[in-house]
Amino acid sequence: MYYEDLVFEKEDYKGKNFTEDEFYMCTFKNINFSEAILQEVELSKCKFYNCNFTMTNILNLKLDDVYFEECTLRGWNFEELSPLVQDFNIEKSSLEFVVFSNMKFNKTSFKDSSIIESNFTNCQLKEVDFRNCDFRRTTFSRCLIEKSDFFGCKNLGIDILNNTIKKSVIGRFEAGEMLTQFGFIVK
Repeated sequence: MYYEDLVFEKEDYKGKNFTEDEFYMCTFKNINFSEAILQEVELSKCKFYNCNFTMTNILNLKLDDVYFEECTLRGWNFEELSPLVQDFNIEKSSLEFVVFSNMKFNKTSFKDSSIIESNFTNCQLKEVDFRNCDFRRTTFSRCLIEKSDFFGCKNLGIDILNNTIKKSVIGRFEAGEMLTQFGFIVK
């Protein structure tokens, strides 16, 4: 089905199956998508506010200029997104047990989010806004991190030997925190 310029509010779509649906310029507020199936779904110019995406199946989900704010994304494997369209921003949200693998991010924002027990593997992170994120038990492995902003982050555990980092911003406190993982005592 095709949906255009609609507002969906306070709905419970837990376990619901959305297959091959298209949403254009739609707004979703306070929606429960936990355990829903979003298979071959296309979201274009959509906005999500305070939505729950716990254990949502996202097989070949297409995200084109999609914005998430104050949402919960738990158990997502972003590798299952359609490789054709991956344009989204996630701000002030909670991401837990999320896998970002073999992805290219360009000017993506995760600002003010908690990214917990997640991992970025073989990703290109160019001009990504990670300001004020909490990265508790999140790892970055074999990533190219270029001109990205990590100012004000907590629990930043980027292994600087296992990633390529170019011209990215980090605060003094975060830099000291990162150096302690290599045995340095920062004064």
